Amino acid sequence: DFLSKPITEKNAVDGKNDRLMFGACSMQGWRKSNEDAHIHNLDLGDGNALFAVFDGHGGEQVALFCEKYLPSLLTNNIEYKSKNYEKALEETFVEIDYLLLSEEGHEKMKSVLVALKQQVRGPGAKLDIAEEREIKTLPFQAGCTACLCLITKDAIYCSNSGDSRAVLSTKSGNIIEMSHDHKPENDGEMKRIKAAGGFVEDGRVQ
Repeated sequence: DFLSKPITEKNAVDGKNDRLMFGACSMQGWRKSNEDAHIHNLDLGDGNALFAVFDGHGGEQVALFCEKYLPSLLTNNIEYKSKNYEKALEETFVEIDYLLLSEEGHEKMKSVLVALKQQVRGPGAKLDIAEEREIKTLPFQAGCTACLCLITKDAIYCSNSGDSRAVLSTKSGNIIEMSHDHKPENDGEMKRIKAAGGFVEDGRVQ
C-alpha cells in the first residue's frame, strides 16, 4: 500500500569523535510508514564503531528489531570477544534470525511494537487485541535487508544480507565495493533461494 502523496520530510542525524564523523538521513516517501532503520554507534568498545542500514520490507518491525538487538548480539558473541570479527559478523546475522523466531524474540518484538505505537499514539499506549495476536503468529510478515560495517582501529569489516549496499570512497577518488547484492538475478543466489524453499515472484523473493 502506498500514500497518495509522498512524505518528503527528512530525518537526519550526525555525530563525531576524535577519529570518525558520520551522517545519516532517512525519508518515508510513498510508504505508509518509514520502514527503514539504522545504527550509528561510535563507541562499541575497544575503539570499535558500528554502522548499519536496515531496509524494511512489508513493515518496519524487523528493521527496528535489528536496530535494537543486533549490536548486543554482536558484542556478546564469543568470536567478537576474541577479535575474530569476520566470523562474529557471520554468526550474528544467523543468531538474530533465530532470535526473531524464538519465544524470547516474540517478547522482544512486543517491546519494539509497543515503543512504535507510543511514538504514534503517545506515552502509555498499549497494543490492542489484534496487535497482540499478530505477535504470537508465526512467521512475521515483515523482514529487512541488512548492511553493516564494523570499524576497528585498523580495518573495516562489512557484512550484508539482501540488496542494501556499502561503498567506500577513498581520498584519491577511488570507489571500492564493500558488499555484494543478494539478488535473484544472480544464478548463485537463485539456487540458494530455491534450496531454502523460497521462490521469486515479480523479481522479489517470497
